[in-house]
Amino acid sequence: MLAALRGRVHYAWHCLPRDEERKMPPSKRQLETDNGLAPGTFTKLIRYGAEGQEPETIARVAIALGVGEPWLQSGKGKAPTLTGYLEPLPPLLKRAKPKNYRELDGWAEALKIAIARRNFPPAAFEMAGRWRVLKMPAGRVDATFVEAAANLAWLSSSVEARTKLSTLLGKRAAPRTAGM
Repeated sequence: MLAALRGRVHYAWHCLPRDEERKMPPSKRQLETDNGLAPGTFTKLIRYGAEGQEPETIARVAIALGVGEPWLQSGKGKAPTLTGYLEPLPPLLKRAKPKNYRELDGWAEALKIAIARRNFPPAAFEMAGRWRVLKMPAGRVDATFVEAAANLAWLSSSVEARTKLSTLLGKRAAPRTAGM
């Protein structure tokens, strides 16, 4: 069970201090909220494994669980002590096919690199991220793939769609000043 990161996350959660009433560790949702993690992070890690998780997320999970990052990543080092009953590890589920490009493993990291290159307007990347995945890319998603998707999304969209999305993104990014 502890050979995989998902098993260590499950185990470490059961090592957290228990509440008096329910005799359970803090809720996963509460841990996510308190530690700046996206909703469902713990469930995804335990049910689907750590594939595609960013190192920063794993570091925050370690902090939330009160364990060392090296132990969480590899199982090396001192393991935490159980504070009560350890529920069986749920079966590993197969990841569902991503609905859009934003959900592809590696998209977020590649997007940061592609945006920094400044070859396309931000709206093009937003359009590409919303596109439905019809065929999974061969190999890892990289910045070149993201730029190609952005180029295709931008060129195949109407001028009105480009203008509308660019305006919306511009309003989100524009700094707000007092008294204006």
